[in-house]
Amino acid sequence: MSSVSDLSASGLTFGADRLAQLVEALPVGVFILDGSGAAVYANSAAQALLGRGVAPGDHAGNLGERFAAVSAGTNDPYPTESMPIVRALAGERTRVDDMEVIRHGERIALEVTATPVLADDGRVVFAVAVFQDITPRRQAQRALSLLNDELERQVAERTSELASTIVALENAHRAKSTFLMNVSHELRTPLNHIIGFSELLCERIGDPKQRQIAETTSASGRDLLDKVNGLIELARAEAEPATGGSETFDGDALLRELTAPFGIRLHIETPLGRLHGYAERTRQIIHEVLQRALAIAAPDECAVSAAVQPIETPARLVVRVACPRLAARVRALATLFGETPSDAATRFRQQEIDFHLAVIRARSRVLGGDIAASEDAVDIILPLD
Repeated sequence: MSSVSDLSASGLTFGADRLAQLVEALPVGVFILDGSGAAVYANSAAQALLGRGVAPGDHAGNLGERFAAVSAGTNDPYPTESMPIVRALAGERTRVDDMEVIRHGERIALEVTATPVLADDGRVVFAVAVFQDITPRRQAQRALSLLNDELERQVAERTSELASTIVALENAHRAKSTFLMNVSHELRTPLNHIIGFSELLCERIGDPKQRQIAETTSASGRDLLDKVNGLIELARAEAEPATGGSETFDGDALLRELTAPFGIRLHIETPLGRLHGYAERTRQIIHEVLQRALAIAAPDECAVSAAVQPIETPARLVVRVACPRLAARVRALATLFGETPSDAATRFRQQEIDFHLAVIRARSRVLGGDIAASEDAVDIILPLD
């Protein structure tokens, strides 16, 4: 039976012809079994999707075989007991989207919802299944899955390439540092000769002008040797790994301990409390920065403040050393670290580069921090756990 009149003859009647026309006009398939499981109705959309209407002998027990219903993506017959319309005969309301029917060699993916129609006494008198073609959706999902797989493959490939690049850069960085240290060591011997012989000449030359030349040569040699030593320390600081030393420490006590011996003012508006990070390295870096500040400025020209920035990931301890002369020295390091100085005058003060500060900054960067400078202060930025 596949017409409204046949459906009416089977005992299922509509309140009006318009309702019957509405069911026929629905863009989704409607398939109905009676209480005994016999197929009694399929609307036009159902016939189009299934390839035919209801035929004699169509029953709940053989619908899968008669309409070639299979599990999605396979050729396995769809389990009869799992079909929504069969489950509706047992009083269940269900929905599935893993069913396909094979129509003239073409696979049609279906989304099926079935519900029971109950009599006043609770008996199931009809089971109604409503279904629609979701083949375009399934194709889009497969295309999206393939696209995701391709994107994941490309991400994995790029990640591998990036990891290889990082390893290559790290190897190159270590090679550069090793080369720099080796070359610097090779420079020490002739420089020591120059310094030593210049000092001997200073002792033996009587002519004032010639002695002055020898003294200038000796002083320049010592200055160059100091810079070579600084390069060695800088290369070593850049190459050393940031491992160990992470522990809990009292931030306020550490700063008081570091500033008090130097007589430097300390102002902390909000107590730092207990911090967790590279305690010993934090102590060393702050101490060395303060030493460099006092090498060029008096204690009363310096002041220290500190704060924790918890919004960063990881959180950071920022210790500010107010000292304009030290800030100028830090800004002069810009070109040494491959940066562009913020002020034009700094670009021409390479002779003022403080290699001790360069080494301190390199150690800070190894930890994931930095040493930065504004116009009149230096910020020591160190990570916390």
